[in-house]
Amino acid sequence: MKKLKVFLAVGLLCCGLSMSMAEAKTMTLDKTKVLVPQGFSVANDDLKFKKGTVVELNENNEVITGVLNRDIALRPTGWRNVINDYYEESNNSIFYPRIFHPFTSVSIPFPTYAHVRYKGNKPVTFATDGTVLSGTIDEEVTVSVNKDKYGLITFEDQYELGFYPDGSVKNGRLRDNALLRPYGFKTGLAGDEMAGFVEFAGGKDISFSKEGYVTSGVLKKSISWQQPDGTMVTLPAKTMISFINGQARY
Repeated sequence: MKKLKVFLAVGLLCCGLSMSMAEAKTMTLDKTKVLVPQGFSVANDDLKFKKGTVVELNENNEVITGVLNRDIALRPTGWRNVINDYYEESNNSIFYPRIFHPFTSVSIPFPTYAHVRYKGNKPVTFATDGTVLSGTIDEEVTVSVNKDKYGLITFEDQYELGFYPDGSVKNGRLRDNALLRPYGFKTGLAGDEMAGFVEFAGGKDISFSKEGYVTSGVLKKSISWQQPDGTMVTLPAKTMISFINGQARY
């Protein structure tokens, strides 16, 4: 009887794995195609995926990950925390051919309704609600790092900006230097007068935990750090540092 139970358990596990594997599939596009991302309740025939690229589809043939064929505005997963909710357009490019107004340009703000422009020829990954979990942004984005705490960061365009499913920032490239808390700061920076905040360099990639703590980034200045075993180390500036379970590595 015990053997039978073991066989049944293994069989059910294999069956479950087969079903989960069957839920997602990939397809190489033989031409640029209009496909519908997962989570969309209204299809958009302007949203096309590039010929010759691979798309990942769910069981309903909805796109999980794919390569856009052109720049397009989409709503990021952290859209509720984005504050620059407009873009500027020159009036002579909207109403008249530019040749008739070579010396006049007036910028007009237009609402984006919490959308961000993502770059074509780059992959985007969609959450189950249709928002973008990760993709290469084609404009600077200012957003709260953590959805439950105050703190705004501007991320550079032309680089990937990623979110956790709850809308907190996962990774991006800092536009400016920023004072942030590294993951494990309570023990690594015990007694620090800045409450665990250290300066990270702008123009560099950075990643965060769900709580908004830095898990990897480039320090602007070197700092002293206490490892979990009690040893003190100096973390160098201008070097990518990873903060994992209280330990700093480079």
